[in-house]
Amino acid sequence: MPQKPKSHSERQYESSPFKDFYEKQKLEAKKRYDSKRGNSSERGYSSKWQQARKGYLAKHPLCSDCDKQGIVKGATEVHHTIKAKDNKEIFWDSSLWLALCHSCHSRRTARGE
Repeated sequence: MPQKPKSHSERQYESSPFKDFYEKQKLEAKKRYDSKRGNSSERGYSSKWQQARKGYLAKHPLCSDCDKQGIVKGATEVHHTIKAKDNKEIFWDSSLWLALCHSCHSRRTARGE
């Protein structure tokens, strides 16, 4: 299958003598971010959450966003429609959850939704 030609910036990056340096910097930045973020349990995603998530996905097996576009794709993640970082009432309110596939969940999270 033909592949899209690489852009100028992609070719320039691949041939850069600083490529290893950039990769190391990205890895270190991710480690710093993850260390501040805390693990999943510290963020509220306990075994109780895993059970609630599993039940919700059983009741809502399709990705909500894909379904709106006429695409049938299985949901793998539960998204909080309102950020529930410090509010446990919102965190556990299943009326504020959406069943999404991984790519739709990543897209929404990247947009800050």
